[in-house]
Amino acid sequence: MISLFDVSGGHRGFSRVIWTVKKIVRGEFPSITLYYRSFNGEQGFPRDLDVYVTYNISDDYQLSVSMRGKSLTEATPVNLAQHTYWNLRGHDGGSILSHRVRIFASRITPVDADLIPTGELALVQGTPFDFLRLETVGSRIDRIPGGYDINYVVDSWEGKMWLSRVATVTAEETGRRMELWADQPGVQFYTGNFLRGVKGKGGAVYEQHAGLCLETQGFPDAVNHPKFPSQIVAAGDTREGGRRYLNHCRTSRRLTWSRLDKVLSA
Repeated sequence: MISLFDVSGGHRGFSRVIWTVKKIVRGEFPSITLYYRSFNGEQGFPRDLDVYVTYNISDDYQLSVSMRGKSLTEATPVNLAQHTYWNLRGHDGGSILSHRVRIFASRITPVDADLIPTGELALVQGTPFDFLRLETVGSRIDRIPGGYDINYVVDSWEGKMWLSRVATVTAEETGRRMELWADQPGVQFYTGNFLRGVKGKGGAVYEQHAGLCLETQGFPDAVNHPKFPSQIVAAGDTREGGRRYLNHCRTSRRLTWSRLDKVLSA
């Protein structure tokens, strides 16, 4: 699911439009590229935008996602994010509160009552937002009203254009572990707080905290905070973003790669 933040896209969002398949690569490492033209004002932002997203099995059990947004006429804000839900116990595995998460970010961008960033950068150490070491999602979630839904400032980004390690997620019940790498300055950590009776594949029904999201992105509301990295794309320029997920399971002392189709959530 792809969304353009305003917090999460326009009145229907990019997840609710029809995309055009531009390219399919088959074989050992398949990929698919999708395309959509967003017209002036559709998502609440000015100007026309060409958007491309490519999903690629780029190595053994490695999924890469790259997104590009090109402004066609004049400058416009562009902040593409991937809103995938993960549950390493399986899509019907229940709550993710026992998942252990590490986020390589020592700061967050605090928000107001409407979940809009205040412009501050706050340290997480010693707070319920501290995932600098592996912690279970549920260990302090009761101290966060509703659950986690906050943007973290990736420590190792610092304007780099290559991939930095963002987070790891582990489910000890299944032995599955996921690593997330990206080239964006922020990552939104969300714990499925508003999932209620969502019907999924195989008859599963997803309730609160049935999945977690790690949405690598530019900082939300960056246009209103000069200290945040700019998300303005000039006419004819392209905003690019990429990330990759590494999925594997550990058995005893041996590292064994697991199949993506056993790890990916709905």
